[in-house]
Amino acid sequence: MRRFIALAAVALAAPACNNDTNPEPVTGGPAETPDQVIARQAARIEVLTAQLAQRDADVKALKKEVATALLMKAEYLDVAVNVREVVIGRYSHVADFDEQHAGFDGAKVYLYVYDRDGEKIKRTGTIELKLLDLEHGERKLGDYVFDPRQALDHWRVGLLLNCYVFELPWETDPGDIGKVQLFWKFTSLEGKSFSGVKDLLPARRRTP
Repeated sequence: MRRFIALAAVALAAPACNNDTNPEPVTGGPAETPDQVIARQAARIEVLTAQLAQRDADVKALKKEVATALLMKAEYLDVAVNVREVVIGRYSHVADFDEQHAGFDGAKVYLYVYDRDGEKIKRTGTIELKLLDLEHGERKLGDYVFDPRQALDHWRVGLLLNCYVFELPWETDPGDIGKVQLFWKFTSLEGKSFSGVKDLLPARRRTP
């Protein structure tokens, strides 16, 4: 009888062992501490902040490119069609910019742009200016290049102006000045070029 009761107890216990459907969960390691969680999140925020800063810089650069393109399109896209002539003004001259310096120390150049109707117009381009002293073996007094945006800084508006005005100091002190010639070239945004040569006469000298 006792043996029967023992076997029955074993039989009842066996199904309970075989049908365990809720085992203890298995983890990959100890849980993060609060400090570790904060450090991990802080590192992630730092990475995202750097990415955002780079994207912001890229957006600013693109906006600048777009603004430049719109400026060129709005004001200067038709330069090749409308520009008929580019002229160096007759008042261009060898100049004395420094009142404390006896003699001439540069040149002042007036450059006019005309449309098909003979009207002065504001059109930009690359402007190249070279000054030579022909009486001293074509000695170079200065070589100047202005890109389209730099050229706009020299645009002047007035009763007799509406032109580019360049004050060009000698790049080196030439001493005595002989016959000065200006070699110039204007290249529009569309690649159309105008060029020429002009003798420059000295303005009245100033004494210190």
